Amino acid sequence: MTILAILATIFGILGAFALIPQVVKIYKRKSADDISFTSYSIMFCGAIVWFVYGIENGSLPLIVSTLFGGANCMLILVARYKYGDTPLLFQNVKEVEV
Repeated sequence: MTILAILATIFGILGAFALIPQVVKIYKRKSADDISFTSYSIMFCGAIVWFVYGIENGSLPLIVSTLFGGANCMLILVARYKYGDTPLLFQNVKEVEV
């Protein structure tokens, strides 16, 4: 493994751990209303695609970093489902009177 691959793995994991403070905050407050389900769903789907791409190309740094990032996104999505008071879908849609 090259030095660049090692650095990519380290910083990929560090980037994935950037979501940990959000996870901790949600679970401590037991509230996730201010968390965008849509944003984290897109991030999670992106992590899955990059993970599969990393496996297909045998890129260990990409596999490891997206595995951690995807796991953290999943924790946030589970917390959003568990602690969110507003519906997950159409959370920003306003009612229109006809």
